[in-house]
Amino acid sequence: MTNELQSASRRAFLTSLTAGCATLLSPGLLAGDFQHIKRRLAAPLQAGQILTLAQMKALAAIADVIIPKTDTASASEVDVQGVIDDQLANAIDAAEAKHFIDVLDRFCLLTKADQGDAFENLSSAKQNTCMAALAKAKAPYKDLDSHFFTQLKSLVALSYYSSEEGGTRELVYDPIPGGYKGHFKLSENNNRAFSMFYF
Repeated sequence: MTNELQSASRRAFLTSLTAGCATLLSPGLLAGDFQHIKRRLAAPLQAGQILTLAQMKALAAIADVIIPKTDTASASEVDVQGVIDDQLANAIDAAEAKHFIDVLDRFCLLTKADQGDAFENLSSAKQNTCMAALAKAKAPYKDLDSHFFTQLKSLVALSYYSSEEGGTRELVYDPIPGGYKGHFKLSENNNRAFSMFYF
């Protein structure tokens, strides 16, 4: 499968995953308020509220493997790592947030020991190999918490598709629609529909 096909099928999967990902997330995240988060799109990557600069770099690189740049922005370009940091600091239970960060750190250590460099410095092919091994709980990640990968994908997908880029360009959400039209053909809107869900 070519990289373009993999990216397209990954995007299609993540678009459908977003609709049902709320059931996979912690109750604390569902109480989060995405409306107040200030996007740091123009600023260089920096330490977050709870994550260190190194953790933010690793998280941004991981998020870009999950949602890479195509004709739309990548996950890190819409500050997914900043949104996840905000959720870990303010919405997710403190013990669960600490566990997530501990597993992220362990993933980074295992990657560096196995690949000889930090995840964010690896080639795209090596990053994909690492993520595939993590997804399948294969060496060197076989002892990591299996829930981590599912939670990570869910956080990335929810953060991305809650962004303006994800909502308007990917999901074609119209924030100020015209009159209410209760019945329409999806083909009139590129076979896409999106409804804003509130937290």
